[in-house]
Amino acid sequence: DDLVLITLGTGVGGGIIVKGRALHGFVGMAAEIGHITIEPDGAPCGCGNNGCLEMISSATSIARAAREAGLGEEITSRGVFELAESGDRRAVAVFERAGWALGIALASLGNIFNFPLYLISGGPLPAWKYFAPTMLAEARRRSFTLRNTASRIEPAALGNEAGLYGSALLPFHTS
Repeated sequence: DDLVLITLGTGVGGGIIVKGRALHGFVGMAAEIGHITIEPDGAPCGCGNNGCLEMISSATSIARAAREAGLGEEITSRGVFELAESGDRRAVAVFERAGWALGIALASLGNIFNFPLYLISGGPLPAWKYFAPTMLAEARRRSFTLRNTASRIEPAALGNEAGLYGSALLPFHTS
């Protein structure tokens, strides 16, 4: 009934479910999780802030970080995953940094909501084994709540399809 979903894609999106219902916010802009500040002096984001989560952990940012690490000018986040699978330490480091940023965001969300479940979905989910250890360690290190409760941080069972299911159900939950 209560959970936070972070979805990784072109940007970083989110959803917050409270008592089985989506949290919409004042003007429908709740759960802009991608715009949580991770690095105050970090890369400029299109939202006008600097160092947003999506500037580090989105699929787009994973590909950009890989290009900056010299892994190829045309590389995609899927290509970074394939390099990590082949043992490329630079590709693994890109995912670890994305996990670090996700861990910081999750720690804040855990401290704010104290929910039992936090889910991660989206295109980079196959790289879970590369970003999750850093993400989980960082989240627990920074959050008393996550460290001392039975809260779970897990990959979404629907993986990259979660948004489609949520969109299909939305008309039934708008009142």
